[in-house]
Amino acid sequence: MKPLARSSWTSTAPGGVPLAGPVSDLFIHHTAGAMPLGGVNASKDVEVATIRATREDHVNNRGFSDIAYCYGFMPSGRVYELRGHRTGGHTFCCNGVSIAFVFFGSSDVVDSSCVENAVRMMHEERLRQVEIGNLTASHRLRGHRDVGGESGPTACPGDALYTRLAEIEKGVEDMGFAEYSEAYAERWNKLVAGEARPRVEKIPVTSSTRRDAALGRRQADVDFVTLKALRERPS
Repeated sequence: MKPLARSSWTSTAPGGVPLAGPVSDLFIHHTAGAMPLGGVNASKDVEVATIRATREDHVNNRGFSDIAYCYGFMPSGRVYELRGHRTGGHTFCCNGVSIAFVFFGSSDVVDSSCVENAVRMMHEERLRQVEIGNLTASHRLRGHRDVGGESGPTACPGDALYTRLAEIEKGVEDMGFAEYSEAYAERWNKLVAGEARPRVEKIPVTSSTRRDAALGRRQADVDFVTLKALRERPS
């Protein structure tokens, strides 16, 4: 099922600029607050009002050009095009090279059926994004917490969604996502804790599992250095 078009909730032009071709990163977020009244039973009108309120907050209070995310997922299971395939304001280190899915609500406090609907639809939409050429077949799927926010560590998208990433990413067999993601998270945590230093890792080619895990660790090093440089850049 295709997301409901942006025109279903606003007549404003989307912010950002079109992303050039397929991107190799997909981030999962939650709003940690804004959730349509009624949850799984919310009407489209209530969901639209929630999206509009979120956009107004992002534009008026946070200085963004539009709502931060690319596609929005409601507890009801409905999906909305937000910015679409454009640069966003969702993930500090990677806005120009990734797209973001956001769940409207705090995933750790909502009813489990809300999370089930989100996981199911995020999985379907991820596969659709590969099919239409917005995501590479070997893209990485991560939670916002895996790279942190502009001000430092974040719990986003909440444990309830974060622990379900493997279910969202199943279905594309070009890459060992589980090995990649686990190695990435382990390496990132060591870098943040100061228990490791960024380095260039040689990538083995004899074993696909070892290759994908090594790619995960190396990408964590690259992202860590990039994020550190952005934070230390003079304003």
